Amino acid sequence: SRPTKFLVINAPHNPTGWYPTVDEHSRMVELCAKHGVSLFNDEVYRGLEWGKQNAAACDTSPKGVTLGVLSKAQGLAGLRLGWLASKDHQLLDRCAELKLYLSIC
Repeated sequence: SRPTKFLVINAPHNPTGWYPTVDEHSRMVELCAKHGVSLFNDEVYRGLEWGKQNAAACDTSPKGVTLGVLSKAQGLAGLRLGWLASKDHQLLDRCAELKLYLSIC
């Protein structure tokens, strides 16, 4: 089978509210680094979690990817503004090429 390229998580999670502890998050980052896998976190509810906030996936490793939006945690329903953040510029360039085929704006 093809090798795994991404570990995709959604944290803080909606609707369950699941959020990894700092230790769980650190362990995921370590496992991804050990196996050459990128950690991709859908962080659209970032800022609404209880307790200590984990580092954004894009800040945890050279291959970490964060998906963010303004509409959720900031209460701006209907605003369709989002972003991908990563230190992996090659991945971001490839995503920019795909965007031409996947969005209407």
